[in-house]
Amino acid sequence: MEQQRFAVGLGVTGILFAVAIGSGAPQAAADELAPGVSCNGYSCVNDTDDTYRIESDVECSAWTVMSRRTIHIKTYVAPHTTAKVVASCPMYQEPATSQSVPPTRRPDGTLQHHLPETVPGKFIPTYPQAIRYRSAQVDNNPPPPPTGSFG
Repeated sequence: MEQQRFAVGLGVTGILFAVAIGSGAPQAAADELAPGVSCNGYSCVNDTDDTYRIESDVECSAWTVMSRRTIHIKTYVAPHTTAKVVASCPMYQEPATSQSVPPTRRPDGTLQHHLPETVPGKFIPTYPQAIRYRSAQVDNNPPPPPTGSFG
């Protein structure tokens, strides 16, 4: 009798586990920003005859609360194409610290005390953590792409 209850318990537990795994989190759906223009993850699809300017906010972080920054991005999507949304997250600089400087001995034997030195915080790269699409506007006159040179 004990074995039957154990077997039934295992069966019920297995079914509940399978249902929990199968239902899981819902799949992310594409955000339709305008008729024929949608974005999902870090890419946008334009199925129209116009170029669209997609405006989005990207949260950048180095996995610490203090390093969180939100950047605003404009992405241009040509007609009937898919474009990647490229987020260039800024570096985060840790706070500066103070470092004590040991006293030095003067020629007369007395100690000369020094003010602490300020040590700048190191720079840490941040990475895109989340994106929120704000709008899609027809913009058939986008700026020219960068040439890759500074002059």
